Amino acid sequence: MGLFKRTESLLLPGGITFRHAFTALIEYQKTKQIARDHGLWRTPVEPTEAPLVYLHFNDSAIATRDLGRYLYLLVMFLRRNGYRVALGGGFFTISGLQTKFGKLLLGRRLVQFPNPGDGKISARLCITDDDRPPDHVAYDAHLRVVTGVKLTTTADSYDILFPYMLHPTYYDWEYDLNLDEWRREKRSVKVLFSGNMGSRYSNSLIWERYGKQSRMEVVSTLLQGLEGEETNFIATETELQGLLAQDDGGFVCIDNSKGFRIPKREWLSFLGKTNFQVCAPGVDMPLCHNLVEGMSVGCIPILEYSEYFDPPLRDNSECIVFSGKEELLSAVRRCLNMLS
Repeated sequence: MGLFKRTESLLLPGGITFRHAFTALIEYQKTKQIARDHGLWRTPVEPTEAPLVYLHFNDSAIATRDLGRYLYLLVMFLRRNGYRVALGGGFFTISGLQTKFGKLLLGRRLVQFPNPGDGKISARLCITDDDRPPDHVAYDAHLRVVTGVKLTTTADSYDILFPYMLHPTYYDWEYDLNLDEWRREKRSVKVLFSGNMGSRYSNSLIWERYGKQSRMEVVSTLLQGLEGEETNFIATETELQGLLAQDDGGFVCIDNSKGFRIPKREWLSFLGKTNFQVCAPGVDMPLCHNLVEGMSVGCIPILEYSEYFDPPLRDNSECIVFSGKEELLSAVRRCLNMLS
């Protein structure tokens, strides 16, 4: 233990600490063992009718960022569209698959890990974060992925911005294939905010990076400004069912950090019962899954960051846009009144 404490802060080549490397080594071995157990590790890539996409990432960010959801979504949609997926890359990328959604990739057998020593791998498409694919891959097309890009209002020099989607769990459950059912729900909730209001959602990052109000600022403005008006705080399942039964939801606020949240399997159905949703930012960027989930079932977002979509969302068309506290209160009151 004493030796570990003395060496954990040593820098290895590339500025990596001994502690980071040691942890990554353990996680790499776990990934390798799970892949072996599922028959995915160092397996030959046999020719089949399904075309192959080869992923090769040296930067581990795509495997580790937000619990690995971006890599999971990329692989899942490739598989849904009839492609096989092989994954290669750096040591830290493979070790990064010990995230929540990385483990899901392995458990669902969505990727395989070919042996580069087996010779050239023929792929329809190679997606990599390098300027050129690795030498052991023969490919028809090459797509370069850039990670760590700050969210902007335009694509700048990049051809495609990776879209923000539903929470990955809904794709795993294939709920996205049945959205029409929830779009036909009777809408009894006028305006909704539902989300985590823990302290990390009150930091200054959203304002410093994007000039937008944080989640806590948005919700606090509404609770203070709408005080005495039709506001419903929901903290139990009984209160939720009573709200839906009265068919006059007003402004509904559910703070997930207080111990009650709508179960994930019922969330899309509840959004289908909602007319407007206040879509407050996430921790360090404006976009959050709740906005995409709401729009997917016909719930209209009330938001301050419409320009960060491509194409931008239009006020009074796809959404209700506000800027600042006064416009936020005005927008929510307008939505409440138009449904009275």
